[in-house]
Amino acid sequence: MDWLLGDRKTGEIAQLELGLRAHQLWKTKDGVLAGSNWAHDPQVLKEDAPQFDPANKESSPNARRDWQPYYPGGAVQGKVTDATMAGEMRTMARMGHPCGGDFLAKPFLASHPEYVWQEPYLRDMKRSMDGVPVRPSPERIRPILKKRGRRTVGEERR
Repeated sequence: MDWLLGDRKTGEIAQLELGLRAHQLWKTKDGVLAGSNWAHDPQVLKEDAPQFDPANKESSPNARRDWQPYYPGGAVQGKVTDATMAGEMRTMARMGHPCGGDFLAKPFLASHPEYVWQEPYLRDMKRSMDGVPVRPSPERIRPILKKRGRRTVGEERR
């Protein structure tokens, strides 16, 4: 399991792959990191999932790595934040493909008949919203921050 972390004071971001026995940490101040729900570091795989064979293309995580062009799969929602937003405990979220496009099963299958076997499982996915700001209500977050000796953005200093 990966955890994506950021230090808004230094501008550094990190990806922590945390297993039960092993871990791996990647850090950068100038780059992009992406998380996933399966291990890919060789040492974490060796110590935490010894039965897992990364060369076996039949297992789900590996099969996803080798999707053919136009394979009807992938993310169905996306979230993003930056240092300013993190300081204000905000993020932007989008339901539907993160690119913002619709997925329409019938036209897709007409253009890509090699995936017709998936027809019973494919559903239309219309873009349900543009990037929407998400932020906890001050009433809910204020007690947590107060306990930690911090204030919400806009709260006056006393």
